Amino acid sequence: MAISFFDSNQFGVLPNPGHRCGMEYRGKQYKIAQGTRPASWRWEVELHEKGVKSGEAPTHEAARVRVMWIIDDALAHKTKPKRPPTAG
Repeated sequence: MAISFFDSNQFGVLPNPGHRCGMEYRGKQYKIAQGTRPASWRWEVELHEKGVKSGEAPTHEAARVRVMWIIDDALAHKTKPKRPPTAG
């Protein structure tokens, strides 16, 4: 049985090193792998120790853009200053 970088090959990812890669964007690790179906790219991003998001996109570029959007959104919420409630 081939081993994939996803746990237990849960996404049906082809274990082909030419079609998968682990990368980093703004300090967050993410992975993109070609799925077993045509036009199927699986992505996974680690937002923090216990927070992982994953999904599927029709192209590698669409998967990469989705990952970057999720990371940017997560970091924007993390760095946004909390304002005290205003009296009405």
